[in-house]
Amino acid sequence: MTYIDPPNIDLTSCIAYYIFLSFFLHAISLVPKPSLC
Repeated sequence: MTYIDPPNIDLTSCIAYYIFLSFFLHAISLVPKPSLC
C-alpha cells in the first residue's frame, strides 16, 4: 500500500475502508467481547 498521490484516492479510500470494516466486523464476530486496549 503506497500512498503517493494516487489519481483515484476516493476509490482507494472507499475500498480500504470497506476492507477494514469487513475485517473488523469479522473479528468481532469471532470474538464477542474483544479487549480494547
